[in-house]
Amino acid sequence: MLFCFSKIKKILVAGTILFLTVTCSKDSYHNFPNVSVNITLSIATDLSSLGIGSSMICPYPGGVKGIMIYRSDVAEFAAYDRLCTNYPNDTCAIVLDTPGGVIADCPCCKSKFILTDGSVSNGPAQYALKPYNVIVDGNHLYIRN
Repeated sequence: MLFCFSKIKKILVAGTILFLTVTCSKDSYHNFPNVSVNITLSIATDLSSLGIGSSMICPYPGGVKGIMIYRSDVAEFAAYDRLCTNYPNDTCAIVLDTPGGVIADCPCCKSKFILTDGSVSNGPAQYALKPYNVIVDGNHLYIRN
């Protein structure tokens, strides 16, 4: 009988840990609107002004409120939705703190995000920016979800 209770206790503890890990994740986007993103950019023309270590607003519409692009190296980019994760049903679009900078601000809740990885540097937002998949192929950058 003791063996059975010990086994059940282990299963309950493991289940609780799994539940907390999934529900407390900092990259949870369960309330974030899901939209299709399929953008192709020319690195030579569309992104010619985007230097290494800088950012820009994507010149084409996409995402929920637009997309921000960060360039970390010659062929390494990151793309994030401009909708703040603190208020996913709001209408405010995140703006770049300074043109080409690595910090983005939410004008509604005043959260700040670091574009190198999308993380929150100053709340009240608790979740990182929603990232999109980025593929570099030759002279083209593809942003998808």
